[in-house]
Amino acid sequence: MDSRLKYINPLDTSYSTDIIGRKSYSLARVKQAGFFIPDSVCLNSLAYRDFLNENNLISLIEVELGRKSMDDMRWEELWDCGLRIRNQIIHSTLSADFIEELRSSIPLDWIKTGLAIRSSSPQEDMKNASFAGLYDSYIGCKDFSAITASILKVWSSLWSDRSLLYRKEISLDVLKSSMAILVQKMIPGKCSGVAFSRDPNDPASEYLMIEVVPGLCSGLVDGSVEPDHYKLSRQGLKLYPKKEKMRSTELEFTLLERVLYNVAKQLLEIEAIFKSPVDMEWTFSDTGITILQVRPISYALDSNEKRVWYLSLTPSYIKLKNLADEVKNKLIPELIAEGADMEAQDISTQGNIQLAETINSRIKSLYKWRNIYKGKFIPFAHGVREFGQYYNDTLKPEDPYEFTHLLKTQARIARHRLQELHKCHQLIFATAEIVQFFRSWIEQGKHELDNQDVEIIKSMRNGDLVIRTYYTLKNKYFDITLKGGSWINRDDLIIGLLLNFSKAKNLPQEDDNNAFFFDKYIAAAHDDQYAKSLLKIARLSWALRDDDNLLLSRLESQFLKAMNEAKKRLVDAGRLDGLIVIGEPDAIPIISALKGGKHDDIKLVNREKKGVAKTQSQLRPRQLKGQPAVPGTASGYACRISTLEDIKSFNPGDIIICDAVDPNMTHLVPLARGIVERRGGMLIHGVIIARELGIPCVNGVGILLEKVVSGDYITIDGALGLVIVGEPDFSFGKE
Repeated sequence: MDSRLKYINPLDTSYSTDIIGRKSYSLARVKQAGFFIPDSVCLNSLAYRDFLNENNLISLIEVELGRKSMDDMRWEELWDCGLRIRNQIIHSTLSADFIEELRSSIPLDWIKTGLAIRSSSPQEDMKNASFAGLYDSYIGCKDFSAITASILKVWSSLWSDRSLLYRKEISLDVLKSSMAILVQKMIPGKCSGVAFSRDPNDPASEYLMIEVVPGLCSGLVDGSVEPDHYKLSRQGLKLYPKKEKMRSTELEFTLLERVLYNVAKQLLEIEAIFKSPVDMEWTFSDTGITILQVRPISYALDSNEKRVWYLSLTPSYIKLKNLADEVKNKLIPELIAEGADMEAQDISTQGNIQLAETINSRIKSLYKWRNIYKGKFIPFAHGVREFGQYYNDTLKPEDPYEFTHLLKTQARIARHRLQELHKCHQLIFATAEIVQFFRSWIEQGKHELDNQDVEIIKSMRNGDLVIRTYYTLKNKYFDITLKGGSWINRDDLIIGLLLNFSKAKNLPQEDDNNAFFFDKYIAAAHDDQYAKSLLKIARLSWALRDDDNLLLSRLESQFLKAMNEAKKRLVDAGRLDGLIVIGEPDAIPIISALKGGKHDDIKLVNREKKGVAKTQSQLRPRQLKGQPAVPGTASGYACRISTLEDIKSFNPGDIIICDAVDPNMTHLVPLARGIVERRGGMLIHGVIIARELGIPCVNGVGILLEKVVSGDYITIDGALGLVIVGEPDFSFGKE
């Protein structure tokens, strides 16, 4: 290879890992020791650094990661940063010098066979931090445009949420990270796999492990093909247990045994070279065993519970597809049915023992579904992110969130709720007498409509229809909770919302551009079945982001109904103070009391709330920085919503400030002038509804609830992610 090349190096141990990355360096060691590897070259880390400088990307990265400390960033915020950085990288151009070197260094026969473009970061494949699976690799590149596109995507994977989290976890300087790339001519293997010189889950085991799939290894790596698993003793390399045949390849077992033996033999020889346990990706073809990559087995961090949880939040396409089927056809129907069964129970007729059993059953159901939510629903939310990245990689839009046009018209419970609120509002305002009655009723400070109130309304024009429509709305959409409080018992809040709905800034409208963006997407993806399937998954994932919370909230509401029935009985029996607010932590003592426990046994948890008091001397910043969520500017009075009771102080035109907009309060958003959230993320509930309605939104303001209180006049800029406290010193222009 021409020694004058600037960006492309042969695989040679004379180059440091800072130049060619650890994956390339490890493979160079394997090659130097006489093992067979594919024809390969390395795009060095200088190519990546020059690319960043030529496209002025360093400053962009610094801005994205400089809005707040990474220690304070939630996973969703890191994903958003990564998406925006990725979008800029794939929009950038490769220099003429780089293109010329690339064309002159990769033989045409390599390209004709197909190339694998693999990440090779200097921080990758270390003993104490493997980074396994965090960076992207692409196979089957058979033309120059596919090669350059894959190079850009591998570079951009350095900034994914997973790699940012991992680098933060092991205290690497994110801004000093770099990326080399290993370019390999593909080997048409008959079978392939990954081999581990030690069991990753049992380092003391005397067996090595080999996983095998037919054809290329990509199916094993991305999880689309279930591998066959084999164990061989490290001493003597005896197969255990011996199998008659393989499930997944056409190889004769006698040949397979020889392949397994040769893989195991080379694996232990490479372990001796590296002086530590290794895992090795390999393929078998007519030329024998080819080593594709080697890395140390990392035990310390790969078993970290928090990291395992984060990695579970980005399931592969195959896992997403399976989750979509399970969520749509099994879990959601079961969740709806369980809620319906609870609603159908008449707990008022149950005896105390039966009521105690009902409370116990409901809280167990609640905990069960919360575990399902964490283990299934949250990972399935990645369907939106997977689609968003694919859309951006394929279409390269200027707006990295353009993909939401194909999702935001998807039917969701919260969207239907807004539409039904609007219809009920219009029906109420068709009769001025009913409007006046409701306003007077709210002024009296009542919480629930009684029978007399209902009869008075029914006596008015359209009154019977209003009552039927209202109770249908209430029972269908407001049998939910918010921060432990139940909407179903608060007619004052629901009716107040209906009276104010005329002041709603916007309501969800059909997106006239939906067909345009759909056609654009399908054309760019060449009507590919994968593209259609991914869109289908994303739409279900988008709808589920709200729906699962609301359906789970219905279970919470049914649990609280049973608890409040128990409270009423215990209060009537003189065994409980009627002013005490009960919740989940009180379930066990309440159950015990219903079953005949003594008065002294009713010991409830003290849940006194400790807020942040506002004082004149409290030092408060003039400007708070967060993440840009929905573009636009707005000024108004802040209304902090932390509990159901806070909603009484919300006025149309206020700017909602909160920890995060809960799906159980998104019906307030059309009345708000803007939204500011402590939590961050472009695809959380508040942003979804604000984007649909065109309402400015800033989130990820970590100190928001410490520094801003209800009544503060604030100005927000959703494009810059700024919150200005107090009257602005200058005008932002028209809202």
